[in-house]
Amino acid sequence: MSLIESCQSLGIYVAPEATIQEIIDILKTQADDLKVKLLLGIAYQEEEQEEEAFKVFEEAAAQGSLSALYQKAAYLYDGRGVEKNTKLAIDLMQEVIELAQKDDKQEHLLQNAYLNLGRAYWDAFPHNAAKAEEYWTQAAAEGTGLLDAMIELSKLYAHPVYKNEEKCFYWHQNAAGAGHVPSQAIIGKFYLEGKGIGQSTSKAMNCFKRSAVNGSALGRAMLAELYYKRKMFTEAAQQSKRVCDTADSDFDFSEKDEHYKKGFCLGAFIYSRCLQLGRGTLADYDYSVELLHAAASADSEYANQLQREIIAGQI
Repeated sequence: MSLIESCQSLGIYVAPEATIQEIIDILKTQADDLKVKLLLGIAYQEEEQEEEAFKVFEEAAAQGSLSALYQKAAYLYDGRGVEKNTKLAIDLMQEVIELAQKDDKQEHLLQNAYLNLGRAYWDAFPHNAAKAEEYWTQAAAEGTGLLDAMIELSKLYAHPVYKNEEKCFYWHQNAAGAGHVPSQAIIGKFYLEGKGIGQSTSKAMNCFKRSAVNGSALGRAMLAELYYKRKMFTEAAQQSKRVCDTADSDFDFSEKDEHYKKGFCLGAFIYSRCLQLGRGTLADYDYSVELLHAAASADSEYANQLQREIIAGQI
């Protein structure tokens, strides 16, 4: 729901062309109402006036708004608009959980509190993986809860210390079902390698194709890699080129997420190999070298791994 729609739901008229600052000015005149005050905090938040947002959330929390208490805890944890106070933030988030558990209408807020408390325990030094797992599992609600919690669990079970291939597959499967396209590609990798699930190249290829169709650079790159290793070089060159074509002309990856970076890195390596050896496309040694540098810029650690695979004759 947009800010204007939220205003309308509270019976506050706001012109469709109103700026956020104009909405703030309107809400300030009616902020004695607790719901309006909470919306004022959200408006400040959208306008990135963090100090003002925190003040409003703090006031609303003191007046009994559970959503505002959640926001206050989040601001204290992040140090946005207020001095960072991790301990107080965790205490407040636990209070949110205790209160939300008593109200069936607060299920979404409860799950978000679980998610953030899990992150707090994971980020702590030393981190508490057991607590993080407990809270993320509650936030994920057996696959019906928060997508972000499912993703966190899939990462937890992929961690070298806490590795559990069956659980990692399970949560990627749930995340994919909830709309997380990169997880569809990762499921394909599990099928391809027979990890956490029975090996099936055909299922792997189907997963890669679905992920690619849905816009995943990682899925398309994995599809290109599979084609290349099966000596289907024309298809490998076509798919890997499409991955490379998604990058900026200057290969700036600063705003890209980890899945895109990894996908580009793999796609660039496969296309570079095709260009270098003239497999499935015309040879172009200079561009193949440029792509290798771009791959390293996207994900240096993964690029080093792929380089070792080339040396070993695996690519």
